[in-house]
Amino acid sequence: MKGILIGIGNPNFRDDGVGFWVVKALEKEVKAVHFLSPTLNMLNHMFGYEKAVIVDGVKLGRRPGEIVEFFIEPSGNSENYFGGLTHSLSLKEVIATGYLTFKEDMPQYIKFIGVEVEDTQMFKPSLSEPVKKTLPHIVEKVRKFLTT
Repeated sequence: MKGILIGIGNPNFRDDGVGFWVVKALEKEVKAVHFLSPTLNMLNHMFGYEKAVIVDGVKLGRRPGEIVEFFIEPSGNSENYFGGLTHSLSLKEVIATGYLTFKEDMPQYIKFIGVEVEDTQMFKPSLSEPVKKTLPHIVEKVRKFLTT
C-alpha cells in the first residue's frame, strides 16, 4: 500500500480543525483518517503503509497560515516542532512508540505538515481567513506526497 493521510484536530474550534478539513478535501482521492487529537490508535491506521502524512495545527509564534513541514524520523529529529502542537498528548510520543514497538509495521516515510493557527479557542466550525487561504496549498502538498 502506498500512503495514508492522518488529519488531527477538532473542526468545531476554528483552526484546530485544519487536519479535519484536509481529510475532507482528499478523502475521495487517498486513504484518509481523522482524529480529534493524537492517540496510540493512530498507529493501527499507519501500519502497512509506505508513507504517511500527518496534518495538524501548530502554535510556534509564526504568521497564521504559515506552513511548517518536515519528515519524522525514528531518531526524534523534530523536538522543536512537537512542543507547539495544540493537543495534550504528544505526537512525538505516539510516533516514538510506533517505531520502538512496531518498527517493521511503521511507514518508511512520515511527513508532518503543520499550519500556524490564529484561533483555536472560539467555538466556530470554520477556519480563520489566513488558514483558509493556505488550505489549497496544504491539500496539494499532501496529494503530491502521497501520489508520487
